[in-house]
Amino acid sequence: MAYMSSLMSLEHGGISGWLEELYVLPAWRGRGIGTRLLARAVLQARRLGWKAVDLEVDRDHRRAEALYPVHGFSRVPRRRFCLALS
Repeated sequence: MAYMSSLMSLEHGGISGWLEELYVLPAWRGRGIGTRLLARAVLQARRLGWKAVDLEVDRDHRRAEALYPVHGFSRVPRRRFCLALS
């Protein structure tokens, strides 16, 4: 499953996306499914004219982290903060 949302980004100069979730069932991992999901998500973002796709990798998901640089994603040196409003 891949889920992306869009937003107007000053940083990227237009509509960009956030890859909120890329999930493959544990029994199906290591078969290239994540690669195909990511490729399809990026293709759809390009079709929509998005300027960029951002994502984050949770500390507990280091195994998945290797997938992104292979597909052209660059590491961004920043820390993320969140304020829960509910």
